Amino acid sequence: AANLPDPFFATDEGDPLTEHESEVMRRFLAYQVEQGSLLILAQKQESVVGMSFVDIKARQAPDTVIKTSQPAGIVERVRSLIEHQGIGQALLTNAEDLILQADLLVSEVGVSAKNLRARRIYERAGYVPRVFDAEERLPDFEGFPIYRYWRPNCILFKELY
Repeated sequence: AANLPDPFFATDEGDPLTEHESEVMRRFLAYQVEQGSLLILAQKQESVVGMSFVDIKARQAPDTVIKTSQPAGIVERVRSLIEHQGIGQALLTNAEDLILQADLLVSEVGVSAKNLRARRIYERAGYVPRVFDAEERLPDFEGFPIYRYWRPNCILFKELY
């Protein structure tokens, strides 16, 4: 996480973070991996050009905010520095494979309600919108509030079995 380029730590709307915010996000990502999230990196000519991570534990916790009828994994922060070369799709496919390998049956992904392009991409990949405007706050990290989902949003699900 420490060596990932800054564009991976932009807001969902693509706005850059401050240097301090980027550093906090790097540490948070490292913490998430330590807690069991799985980091996926895409490389091209020895440069990291894409990343995502998968949380395979959150939806199995009894206090989870979003309830699913089947065991689910959460695909988070699918980011690609190069568009139209299949990197985002490869990251998503790898994330779904990791979810299946963890014996989970459903993949979950959330997008900002304003990000219609991302929503269309996920829908073409078989995801169905099911939850709207949910808010899910994770425990604060280093004094910063951390949200998995904040309003307005759309949470999509795909059955993998």
